[in-house]
Amino acid sequence: MIDIQAPSSKSVSHRALIAAALAPGMSELSTVLVSNDTTGATLPCLEAMGAQFSRREGLILVDGMSDGPQGLDAEPADLNVGESGTTCRLLTGVAAAGRGRFRVHGEGRMHERPMGGIVEALTP
Repeated sequence: MIDIQAPSSKSVSHRALIAAALAPGMSELSTVLVSNDTTGATLPCLEAMGAQFSRREGLILVDGMSDGPQGLDAEPADLNVGESGTTCRLLTGVAAAGRGRFRVHGEGRMHERPMGGIVEALTP
């Protein structure tokens, strides 16, 4: 018999990274799916908001944002979601709950995706 452990789904990995980044203190995540969307977009965006990440023995260690997501005052914190619609949709809400200014943008065809509902909900 061979035991095979399937990697976490992309959807679960996005949410685990976000939950750990919003939690106070240190979190250890295992079986996070490494992809352009998760560790290439979501993780750097969370770092731009104040979370800190490191890796050790197959784990992703997350030092959460104890004061919540922090943007910048003069220039907005850069949240480049790449081509990840999930990153964009989830982190736009996270940034809206933060303090300071944030710039959410993407690459390639990301700007053609339907985001009207999110933009409308966040427009004063």
